[in-house]
Amino acid sequence: MVDQQCQDEKRTIAEALENEHVHKVYDQTAHYFRNARYKAWPKVGHFLNSLEPGSLVADIGCGHGKYLDINKTVFTLGCDRSAPLCSIAQQSGHSVVVSDNLRLPFRDACFDVVISIGVVHHFTTVQRRAQALKELGRVLCPGGRLMVYAWAFEQKHRTVAVGFNFSKRKMFWCRGATNIKSRNPSLLHKRYYHVFREGELGGLIETFIPEMEILESFFDHSNWCVVAQKNGV
Repeated sequence: MVDQQCQDEKRTIAEALENEHVHKVYDQTAHYFRNARYKAWPKVGHFLNSLEPGSLVADIGCGHGKYLDINKTVFTLGCDRSAPLCSIAQQSGHSVVVSDNLRLPFRDACFDVVISIGVVHHFTTVQRRAQALKELGRVLCPGGRLMVYAWAFEQKHRTVAVGFNFSKRKMFWCRGATNIKSRNPSLLHKRYYHVFREGELGGLIETFIPEMEILESFFDHSNWCVVAQKNGV
């Protein structure tokens, strides 16, 4: 009983932190992405363009839809926790749904490919990061491939938060969630990140999704990336 109460308290704290420093920030900054032009990271684009025509792909945490139309020979369904970002993606003609990475609204083994670009690092505990990864594996078909990107510790900016300045309409880096200074604090928002050390992301996948085989792991754009394949027929 005591252990369950402790777990419930930890979950409540984690949810509150993520709501304040992840979900709220994305919702309140979403409209700045409406007319933004962000290039796809080359290795993500290469991965998507290498897929078999007709593949069913899930972009979990698709944001405003940067990766949803990279390969026009596959069908890509996007989902994101932020309704405003999903709305922007929908207005661009993409197929998206509002959903939580911890409880994806899809049946088991329904996607040929799953990508998660810059999402898992927003969860504040190991348990929640593991659950997010388990959901990615759950909806992936046997033989399907998974690509996950997450913020790296081994980089120039070892941050746990990223600021957004509404007055200048741009992102900026800071050295810590409690160390952001502003001339106008009401214009700044802090976004939480967990920074992964080398091997940590792959280790989580191997531990919590034992049916996944790591194909490659590499450092790219200040992130660690893992590409894995789900075993089975």
